[in-house]
Amino acid sequence: MRSATFCVAVDGSHVSYQAMRLAMSLMQRKDTLLVLHAVEEGSLAGKDANAMDADTLHKNAVIEALKYRLLAEQVQAESIELKPDRSVAQFLVSTANTRGKVFVVGASGRGAEQSKSSASHPLGSVAEQCLYHSKCPIILARDTLGKFAFKHPEDIDQSKPRPALNLAVAVDGSNIAKRAFDRAVSFVSPGDSIAAYHVHDGMHLSTNPAFLLKNVKSLYEAECAKASALRHLKGGTFEAMARRGGDTIASIMSAKCADEHVDLLLLGSIVLADPTKGMYLGSVAAGCAKQATTSVCIIKNYA
Repeated sequence: MRSATFCVAVDGSHVSYQAMRLAMSLMQRKDTLLVLHAVEEGSLAGKDANAMDADTLHKNAVIEALKYRLLAEQVQAESIELKPDRSVAQFLVSTANTRGKVFVVGASGRGAEQSKSSASHPLGSVAEQCLYHSKCPIILARDTLGKFAFKHPEDIDQSKPRPALNLAVAVDGSNIAKRAFDRAVSFVSPGDSIAAYHVHDGMHLSTNPAFLLKNVKSLYEAECAKASALRHLKGGTFEAMARRGGDTIASIMSAKCADEHVDLLLLGSIVLADPTKGMYLGSVAAGCAKQATTSVCIIKNYA
């Protein structure tokens, strides 16, 4: 299995540390964690109470990594003071695009946490910019289930595996959906679960022929069975859901993930994406990123 670098942005907020713990839970033994902390010019001199140097950042990340059965050698950390002509989002995106294989950022940041407005603003400004401009797969982390909250070391039994994860993938028969499923398989560990969800237009079969549903069903039933056997999963299932009335695919996926207590929903961006024009997302990917109460991973449609 190929190793990957997980770039995680932290800003001192609880959700950013939850994003870091989510990344750690997805990492394998050969993977590397790069924790990034960027602040405006002058804040490292003490103007920002949440600013921290790279050594402190690394020490805190290593302590958390050990809780997830990772090694200290797998953790790196960088803290940078930005010049006035460069934004935090620009730095994070540039670093993730050049050095990362997976980019993890909290769906909301410190500003929303301080104003307690995350419910009315599902994406923070930095997260939204990262979502649209990241080239590598990006995870928008939310922890509504509390699985990635802080835990004291004495409360963790290191003899047991980390808590099992429940992953879901939105599939539609496209190559980008298959890439999303393969990425999910690379994340899971023994005891985890993976599900493939397909939404079809049950009222207009002429626009979504029955044979398409049949092909998607047979493909992902086989893929789920193979993943379950190879990765020793607790479960691997395929489920098709009909879209009716005014429901959108994004709303159906978001509701399903909430009902099933999914930890991470993965889906492809858009088949006809044109990165040269900044078109990285389709309506379903954008809708799930903004509507879902669970963490969402968007797979971008180019190498």
